[in-house]
Parts: sequence; C-alpha cells; structure tokens
Amino acid sequence: DLALATRDRVSLGRLRADTARIAAEQALVQSRLDRAELRAPFDGVVLSGDFSQKLGSAVSQGDTLFTIAASNEYRLVLDIKEQDVGLVKAGQVADVRMSALPNQTWKASIEAVLPVATSTAKANVFRIPAKLTELPETLLPGMEGVAKIHAGSHSVAWVYTRSLREKMKLLAWRMGVIR
Repeated sequence: DLALATRDRVSLGRLRADTARIAAEQALVQSRLDRAELRAPFDGVVLSGDFSQKLGSAVSQGDTLFTIAASNEYRLVLDIKEQDVGLVKAGQVADVRMSALPNQTWKASIEAVLPVATSTAKANVFRIPAKLTELPETLLPGMEGVAKIHAGSHSVAWVYTRSLREKMKLLAWRMGVIR
C-alpha cells in the first residue's frame, strides 16, 4: 500500500515479483502434497512397516515404507530339500497344513519348479511356488506349515531305502566304481 501511495515503481515491482514467487512456491508445495498420498495398487494386509515411526520424517524416492500382502490371493512358497526336488513337477497337488491351524487342511497345486537353490542353516532347498485351490479366510500372510506333495507311489521299501541308495551311488561314483 505504501509503494502504491508513494508511486515507488521499483518497490512495487519487487513486491509483485515476491507475490508471484510465493504463489509459485505454494503451487509447488500443493502439487507435492497431492502426489505424496501413498496408495497400494491392491487391497491387502500390512506385513511390515510402522507408520508411527515414519510420521514427520523425510522420505527419499525408492525407500521401502511398508510391505503389503494381497488379502484376496495367497501364494505359498514350499521349501523342497535338494534330494527331493527331482520328484516334484509343475501341476502336482499338495495337502497343506499350517502350524497355527493344525485342524484344517487345504489343497494347493505346484506352479513351477524353479532351478534356483537357496542355502539355509540345515541344507540347500529349492523354493517352489504353489497356489491354494481355495481362498480360506482363516489364513494370514507369513504363516508357516507343512505340505505333503503327491509325487507318485512306490513301495515302502523303496521309500525308506531311497536316501541310503542315493548316498551309496554318490560314494561309488566318487570312488570311481561306477560312471
């Protein structure tokens, strides 16, 4: 008002430029706030991440804030021992029982046998993806259990001596007795 009353054009130009700059900064902040809303591309359950720990802190692009599991679809990952992976094939059916729900059994189908082993404290295992045939409401992400894969039928003697026979074959091969 003072610049207008005294007809100080230099101060008036500077004040108008400051007004335009402040308006541009407000628009930039508003556009950043509009883009700052986080939405998952699906409905799910938060597996990890604590919103109260992140409140008010700076976040960089690429930071993992939360891990979310889809609530309408479950995927199982079966750890198959290295010596048993040769018996598993895509399309086989498995009976699944969870540790937290031992009175319920579900059916699952093997999706694929991936040729990548993972080393654990006990042995090398292959992580085989499987899919439940029905979507139970009682299951929660992160549950662990046991799966029995229908991999064919053999005699009881074959089943109980298989491990010993395979170890003996490897030993004989190492010693050069067989090729």
